[in-house]
Amino acid sequence: MMKEVWIRHIEETEGIRRPTQGGDRDAWEAAVFRHTAFGCPECIKRARTVRRNRSARMKHETLTGMGLTRVRGALGGTYYE
Repeated sequence: MMKEVWIRHIEETEGIRRPTQGGDRDAWEAAVFRHTAFGCPECIKRARTVRRNRSARMKHETLTGMGLTRVRGALGGTYYE
């Protein structure tokens, strides 16, 4: 999740504005703490997606760097040869 998207997510779910936009700093810090410490389900899902995409991208770059090409199998699977 990009930082701006994460900030917008906190603003929408908590119903507050960030301090740079005229919001209360203490309320903003409490909202950020709730999202990071207690694990907002939406934030956890987004972090998991980012982590999996990064892992798949690194795997693809590694295998193509070794000279392998990505191939779709007859049953829909993906493998490198």
